[in-house]
Amino acid sequence: MKQKIFFFTIIVIILVYVFNTISNKNETIKRQESNIKALKDSTTYFKNKQGEIVATKLALQLTEKELKQEKKNNNDLKIAIDKFKKTIAVVQSKQEVKIDTVFIPFKDTVPCVFERFNTIKDKYYKFDLKVNQIGSIVSNFELTPNNQTLVIGEKKKNFFSNSELRAEITNSNSLFNQKEIKPIVIIYKKSWYEKPQITIPIGFFLGLLID
Repeated sequence: MKQKIFFFTIIVIILVYVFNTISNKNETIKRQESNIKALKDSTTYFKNKQGEIVATKLALQLTEKELKQEKKNNNDLKIAIDKFKKTIAVVQSKQEVKIDTVFIPFKDTVPCVFERFNTIKDKYYKFDLKVNQIGSIVSNFELTPNNQTLVIGEKKKNFFSNSELRAEITNSNSLFNQKEIKPIVIIYKKSWYEKPQITIPIGFFLGLLID
């Protein structure tokens, strides 16, 4: 009897291993197919119920190994996540602001006809400025595109402290001031029947029943 139980235990372990291997392989194939769609997908926009513009795009799903490879080709990403012990999510976006024309009239018209034109350029913005006797016209106003990186993950304050869940946002254009951050991470608990302490004994007893 003991020998039978031993052999059935070995069989159950092998079956669990095979099932886990096949399951992992199927998950990998699904993830790769999803990533192909995400790479081909483009950013689209829609308005929500509040009339706000929402940008949306399919997300890439990378393993730790793939993330390390991605960092080699993306220096901004490398700088952003190397400080984290464990990265949970990363979002990289590019933002731009353009204003066509703004007319600023003078309260009193200048009593002579004139016109001055100049292009103002700075590291973070540029615009054309035209001034005449009736007012000023600002046109072609652009902020330098802002590359934003959002990282959520586990980070230590110092070597002796415990890791804490933290979000960090990096903006390449300092005019994009991050006034407030409210990161939320959703924790999904596994169902009772998905936990190893349930699945392994069930597999073992099923083996005994089959015997």
